[in-house]
Amino acid sequence: NVTNDSTYDIRKLIDTILDFDENKKVRLCINTRKEAWDKYIYSKVDSNEKIKVEHFTYDEMVYGNQKNSYSVSVMYFSLTKELLEISMPIKLFQYIGMGLPIIGFEEKAGYSKFIKQHDIGWVINDFSEFRKLVCYLIDNPEEIIQKHENILKIKEKNSWEARVREIEKLLGENGCK
Repeated sequence: NVTNDSTYDIRKLIDTILDFDENKKVRLCINTRKEAWDKYIYSKVDSNEKIKVEHFTYDEMVYGNQKNSYSVSVMYFSLTKELLEISMPIKLFQYIGMGLPIIGFEEKAGYSKFIKQHDIGWVINDFSEFRKLVCYLIDNPEEIIQKHENILKIKEKNSWEARVREIEKLLGENGCK
């Protein structure tokens, strides 16, 4: 989801992408619900070749043809320190299910610890580091491939679907069926 509130405001991310030279071929694809995007007004996105906005469901992205158009995913939230430290957003497991390496913002976030532990992406703290990382990945695409291979090793137990099955199993064991 994208909104103009501080939690899901991605204007800094968009601005960083727009600042790249055209020859770097950096593109950002934002996938969000249409209703959310229609409420999100950011004129810099209109008719810009570097920014693409899509409205696919998770199932369409995983089981449809959309999954092949992405190289990495970005987890960027503005949360309180307390929420950051325990955060494990659904998106993390959806990205794993899609096989996408993850760029996580905020070193102290719960999801950042998971990304590092499993070596399935990169953790950065600000947009300066993000810019440097993107340039590095452009020059070293084998890094993306390596992270993708690491995701494939953990995907079976850590996709969103796997997490749901685990919850169902736990509820069944505790007489909640």
